[in-house]
Amino acid sequence: MVVLPENGPDAMNRVGKPLQVGFYEIIRTLGKGNFAVVKLARHKVTKTQVAIKVIDKTRLDASDLEKLNREVKIMKLLNHPHIIRLYQVMETKNMLYIVTEYASNGEMFDYLACNGHLSEEEARKTFWQILSAVEYCHRCHIVHRDLKAENLLLDSNMNIKLADFGFGNFFVPGKPLNTWCGSPPYAAPEIFKGKEYEGPQLDIWSLGVVLYVLVCGSLPFDAASLPALKQRVIEGHFRIPYFMSQECENLIRRMLVVDPAKRISLAQIKQHCWMKAVPIAVCQSLFNPPEPERHCQAKSYNEQVLSLMQTLGIDKRRTIESLQNDSYNHFSAIYWLLLERLTNRQEQIKKTPDWSKKPCYSLPVLGNSLDASPPMLQYRNSPSPSNLLDAQLSRAVQVKNVDEEEKQLPLDYTAENRSTIHRHIDSEVSSYKSWCHPPSKYTGIVCYCYKNVPK
Repeated sequence: MVVLPENGPDAMNRVGKPLQVGFYEIIRTLGKGNFAVVKLARHKVTKTQVAIKVIDKTRLDASDLEKLNREVKIMKLLNHPHIIRLYQVMETKNMLYIVTEYASNGEMFDYLACNGHLSEEEARKTFWQILSAVEYCHRCHIVHRDLKAENLLLDSNMNIKLADFGFGNFFVPGKPLNTWCGSPPYAAPEIFKGKEYEGPQLDIWSLGVVLYVLVCGSLPFDAASLPALKQRVIEGHFRIPYFMSQECENLIRRMLVVDPAKRISLAQIKQHCWMKAVPIAVCQSLFNPPEPERHCQAKSYNEQVLSLMQTLGIDKRRTIESLQNDSYNHFSAIYWLLLERLTNRQEQIKKTPDWSKKPCYSLPVLGNSLDASPPMLQYRNSPSPSNLLDAQLSRAVQVKNVDEEEKQLPLDYTAENRSTIHRHIDSEVSSYKSWCHPPSKYTGIVCYCYKNVPK
């Protein structure tokens, strides 16, 4: 973690220069909440776009601060291709800056609102990615507790990135949790009943709701008021549209079982006939990811990246120390961003033109874009192996003093606008007002004939 002085260069913005946080130039605002704002930024050295969550610590009580620290601790432990990656943590007396991977195609929520539900084939591919991320968390003894379409982000290749571990926690098998949290339409019956619960079983219920949303484009449990929603969830009553296959229906019903002890497990979900209608190689690649280099026990680092950092004036010894100590400062952030670029380029070379040029989805229109190009998947010629780390880095200015760059931190991005996003952002069960009105984007999206099925 980088601890910074409270003397950020606020005047930079007033004289027309880009607003800057350390090595990051702010581009625009992605979202706002009560105590935080998320900014899109670009790293000055690597030119990588990142998301920076700026949190006003002065507006948080002790419980919120504890939850925030736990979220950062969880993100430091996770390294999975379908989970948003943490790059850096910066802190002043009053502010906290969390730098993470940027998923350029936004939320699955917005995609469904703009494009309607997925086909079952598309939903299956997407759900495999979600499932692999959740299973990885559970293997690390971490439960998410807020799985929903708003927290499923889409990267430039339309792959899933699980985000927002604000309600995440560590669990011990057989030892129940008792914090009431989550988003009402995705919350399990045991939450509504105020009972203690097993963390993984809570996530499995939410996964069932997520799969229903992917396939149907609407929520299985919807109501005009919290009491009505609570009643429907506790009873486990929901309708199945005519176009859903029996196999998909069976899987969803086995996840949305009111009794958590009878709910299907992650291992059983993977073995379900609906899930297995994909090539086995795809499943194996999702659930047997390569050994994460970030947490490599041998502490061996990529010499090509370290050498490049040296040419940019970044001290190799300080970089290695930061990596060994899991400091999540500017040195380690530049290393991981460059390594990710190198890895992505190498993966592009391996891909064959036939399947890599066939998009899985058409991209949604998500409002203002940074470029004027139409919202379509862009393809480019395969990069040359000798040119893996060229691109914008060739124009990078040498970094003469990393410690000075760390001081470039504005004091408060959240003071401008304290308005709340009304899209399941404030997810605490205790915030009952947000529970009473499920998002209007789902309501009325579809009007289906439903199968006649027993309740």
